[in-house]
Amino acid sequence: SDPKMSYTVLCDAYYRGRMAPKYVWLLPGLYSRGWWKLDYGNASCTPDILRKMLNSTLAYTPDGYFVSEDKDTVTFSGLTPEQYEQEYSKRLLWKQYQIQNLTEFGISGSSFDATWAVALGLHIASERVSKNDSFGCDHIPGELVPLEEFHYQNARMGCLLRKSFHAVTFLGITGRITFNSNGSRIVNFVLFEQYHVAGDGAVSKKRVADIVFGNNGSKFVYKENVTAESLWPDGIPYDGAARERFHHNHIVLIITYSICATVGVVYCIICLIFNTTFRENRVIKPSSPNLNYLIIAGAALLYISVFLYVVSVESQQQQTYICMTRHWLFSVGYDLCFAVTLAKTWRIYYIFANPA
Repeated sequence: SDPKMSYTVLCDAYYRGRMAPKYVWLLPGLYSRGWWKLDYGNASCTPDILRKMLNSTLAYTPDGYFVSEDKDTVTFSGLTPEQYEQEYSKRLLWKQYQIQNLTEFGISGSSFDATWAVALGLHIASERVSKNDSFGCDHIPGELVPLEEFHYQNARMGCLLRKSFHAVTFLGITGRITFNSNGSRIVNFVLFEQYHVAGDGAVSKKRVADIVFGNNGSKFVYKENVTAESLWPDGIPYDGAARERFHHNHIVLIITYSICATVGVVYCIICLIFNTTFRENRVIKPSSPNLNYLIIAGAALLYISVFLYVVSVESQQQQTYICMTRHWLFSVGYDLCFAVTLAKTWRIYYIFANPA
């Protein structure tokens, strides 16, 4: 969730042309206000570029990271969310915090509750130890010792601490704090906000949807008066990662063009035999049989390139070679045919223009 990482990725995406409306970026929603205007040491990126990238970008945040909206409820710490915000804002003015560039609430509420959760977990473990209650960890090797004597080789104390933290539950600044069997905090939903950039360059965020967790799984729910069409007025972006796909021509098209190209190659062979056989003929000789060979070779290359234009393979490397080869065949064949034809035309012009 480092804003510098997001800054770098968005900057690189800008120069690759991967921006709205064809692309949508998902960012953590915990960054401080104006994070895109800070100096991250990237000379190729500017705040204006980041504003262009942020437009229509989505930001996601689990609900437990925000200070509760119920400002008057007294939490376990004895503070209401409003009192906490006032105290936090006051401490931001302290010199040592200004040096650390702490300018927003960000995850401060979650950090505050996390500290309380650790304290309560240790308190529960300490009480269990004082009562010689292993908390269902009797089958684990080790012994119960005071927290001050804990070491990581004591597996029973490790089990006791883990179960003590699982048992933590209290009302925090960010809401109800409980943990699942994996030790992760249980959240009710993940909220999504969308960045909007106004004509004057002002950047704002609007809450547009939530992922709500229930007994039957999760569900993506738009907020009131928000639809997919309103979020993406230029069209809903493609859902999924960009993939490379090879286009395969229809078999009828392949057969048709292959037959035509084969007929053309056969015709070139017939012309080659005819030109070789009758090159001394008084009608053929003035047409420059040697130049005719070049025209026939150019035409043959053009016909052969048709086979490479209709064929397609799954291997990206082979397809690359085929693409390069067919372009070269077409270009060389075209140049041979028309360059020799123009040379013949110029020769006829020169002969008639200079009777002597």
